[in-house]
Amino acid sequence: MCGFYLMKKYTFAAKAFIFTLVLLFVISVFGLTISVLKGM
Repeated sequence: MCGFYLMKKYTFAAKAFIFTLVLLFVISVFGLTISVLKGM
C-alpha cells in the first residue's frame, strides 16, 4: 500500500514537472514570436 501511494505521488510530481516544462516552453515561444513580429 505504501509503495502504491509513493508511486502515485511520484506520478503526480512527474506530471507537474512536465506541465511546468511545457508551460515554460510555450511562454518562451510566445515571447520569441512577439519579438520577431515587433522586429518586422
